[in-house]
Amino acid sequence: MAVFPLIYNFRNLPIKRPFNFFLHRTFRFVALILSSSLIYSLVFFFFFFFFFFFFFFFFF
Repeated sequence: MAVFPLIYNFRNLPIKRPFNFFLHRTFRFVALILSSSLIYSLVFFFFFFFFFFFFFFFFF
């Protein structure tokens, strides 16, 4: 959850050249995709882990 303010701060950086602007936009897009996929994978991993733990405890 600490990744989102870091990504949000990239939007407020001063932009000097159009090439910098292009790099800034693409980097923000890629960072947003990576952070969202990382959070989703963490949630899925914890869900799977707890489900396996419950299954293991109830049936063994």
